[in-house]
Amino acid sequence: MEKPTYLLFGASPEALGLCHALGISLAGVSDPIFGGRQTRWFDLPAYGNDLDACQKSNASSAVLAIDNSRIREQVYRSLIDAGLDFPPVSGGYLGAEPASGLFLQRLGNVSEGCILSEGVRVNIGGSIMHECVVGRFVTIGPGAVVLGKVTLGDHCYIGANATVLPGLSIGAGALVGAGAVVTKDVPAGTVVKGNPAR
Repeated sequence: MEKPTYLLFGASPEALGLCHALGISLAGVSDPIFGGRQTRWFDLPAYGNDLDACQKSNASSAVLAIDNSRIREQVYRSLIDAGLDFPPVSGGYLGAEPASGLFLQRLGNVSEGCILSEGVRVNIGGSIMHECVVGRFVTIGPGAVVLGKVTLGDHCYIGANATVLPGLSIGAGALVGAGAVVTKDVPAGTVVKGNPAR
């Protein structure tokens, strides 16, 4: 039997379930919830320190399932430097070229013509439609829909069940609240909510 070579970064049962469904064999999981100690989680070795997890597990690849985009980027950068790679993980429809660290959950969709950057996370039922340009470490919440030809800046967050209308631009670090309907461009670092989003 071949030794597992993947580590899961971000302890969520949904991420674990997707790894199992895709046949990804895991050597362990790393998440700050475990503190500085090693324990077990869903019968896997669990680590509170990312570099410790790498050294003790001898993993060479990782699944990047951390929800917070800033932490996701920190982990990605430190572990790339430590020699791990982040193959894209897709449990949904992927019609675009995948990028390093992509985590596309079940029932997620990334349509044709999209350009993806590293570390993008699309949660369960999230959808990025045709010809969108998606920045680094963007998070699409469960059930959110980003319609065609939208530009999403680095680290922007589209909340659960939000809708972004076609052709708009969501600036870097912007947050679109759950259930919002975005009808105009959102400047960088702005929080918008409601229908229409303000």
